[in-house]
Amino acid sequence: MKKLYISDLQPNEPVQDIFCIQSMELRQKKNLESFLSMELADKTGILKAVIWDEVEQLANSVAARDFVEVRGQVQEYNGNNQLKISALQKVSKDQVDMKDFVPHTAYDVEEMYSNLIATIDSFENSHLKQLMQLIFNRPGTISLFKQAPAAQKLHHARFGGLLEHVVSQLRMAEYVARNYSFIDRDLLLSGVLLHDLGKVKELTTEWPYQYSDDGRLLGHIVMASNWVGKFCNLIEGFPVKLKTLLQHMVLSHHGKLEFGSPKKPLFPEAMALHHLDNLDTKLEIMRTAVSEIKDGSIWSPYNRTLETPVLNTKAYLGVTSDADVPLSLSTESSDIEGQSVPSISNPPETTAVREVEPPSEDQSEHMELSGEES
Repeated sequence: MKKLYISDLQPNEPVQDIFCIQSMELRQKKNLESFLSMELADKTGILKAVIWDEVEQLANSVAARDFVEVRGQVQEYNGNNQLKISALQKVSKDQVDMKDFVPHTAYDVEEMYSNLIATIDSFENSHLKQLMQLIFNRPGTISLFKQAPAAQKLHHARFGGLLEHVVSQLRMAEYVARNYSFIDRDLLLSGVLLHDLGKVKELTTEWPYQYSDDGRLLGHIVMASNWVGKFCNLIEGFPVKLKTLLQHMVLSHHGKLEFGSPKKPLFPEAMALHHLDNLDTKLEIMRTAVSEIKDGSIWSPYNRTLETPVLNTKAYLGVTSDADVPLSLSTESSDIEGQSVPSISNPPETTAVREVEPPSEDQSEHMELSGEES
């Protein structure tokens, strides 16, 4: 049974436990001697590690996604923990309890998906409602969308992370649409539902998450845009211009060409989608950074994605709070007309984690999000 978790490790602490190799690379020091750089993972996070001795022998004995028992000592390097490994041995997956390794959303997956479907059912635009029902009531979509992470490492990189990310944006989008009367609510919500759809096939559903071949070659933006076009074509009489707007929202949701979007947002709903996606992503990165602050500090280490350290405002103000509790998505609320808004209940104190096997080839063919009848 695993005893030490990455989130609990402290500088100068000796370590002997099992971790999963998320990535590894053979590098050279300035004197041209080789060393092995690794990223080790468990359900609580990722830890950088280095091996200085017997490098080539150890590099040939293990690979990325292997489970290994390591012995070493935690060091502090550039404000972050790093494990100096003195010994390493491969461990069979049969000896590992996946509950110790697969990160899992703190929210109820079934309830989140039910709220997603309830949002679709509330659409007034019949074309968009029919399209969303066609996509999100398919067995393949349901299975993969409930499992998929939102990213490999950056944000919501956990079982159910994509669903959590999308439902959070749906909730924000409801308020945006009510606040700005010129926003088409159903179009904005459709963009939220569709923009990251390609991630169900961009990344593997088996942990540790890796990019698929299609994910590397095409990316989730192009994949989702193609799927949206094919699904629209399945619906007789679906407006061509509406299909174009949906595809534009998918293609532009990263906001800038240098961030991977082939187009910039060119109408209000597309611009709103970009900022909702960016806001939910950045706040999750900040939440994670604050949760990893150690030793009574009020500042996180420098965050490369944000290009800044992050301040724990509660610690700065002297407010006692559990920084590890996820931002709550649950409050009873109603719209301006008094109608209830779908919400997510408070995260449970404990969440069951299960290993998810990817679908078989036959299942994948049946569940493929290709826009073809199945």
